Amino acid sequence: MGKFNIIADTLTIINLAEIYVFGWLFKNIILLSICIKECEDFYTNVIEAERQCMIRSENDESEGMRKLYKNIRRLNRAKFSKMTACRIFTVDAALPLRYFDNFAVYTIVILQFAFS
Repeated sequence: MGKFNIIADTLTIINLAEIYVFGWLFKNIILLSICIKECEDFYTNVIEAERQCMIRSENDESEGMRKLYKNIRRLNRAKFSKMTACRIFTVDAALPLRYFDNFAVYTIVILQFAFS
C-alpha cells in the first residue's frame, strides 16, 4: 500500500505543477492580448488625430491654426513609430501571428531532426 501512495502523491504533484504552468501561460496570454489591444487603440487614435488635423487644416480660415495642424502632421510623420519591446519586435495586432509562425517553424525543424 505504501508504494501506491507514493505513486499517487507523485502524480498529484505533477498534476499541480501542470496546473500552475498552464495557469501562468494563460495569464501571460491574457496580459499580452490586453497590451496588444491597447497598442492598437493608441495607433488608431494617432491615425484619427492625423486625419482630423488634415481635415481641419483644409477647413480652417486662421493661418496660425492651419500652420499648427501642418506642424502636427509633420511631427507625426517624422517622429512616430510603432511601439517595440526592447527594439526586438513591434507590438501590434500581428504579434500573435508572428509568435505562432516562429513556433510552427521551430517545431517543424525539431521534428525533422527527431525523425532523421
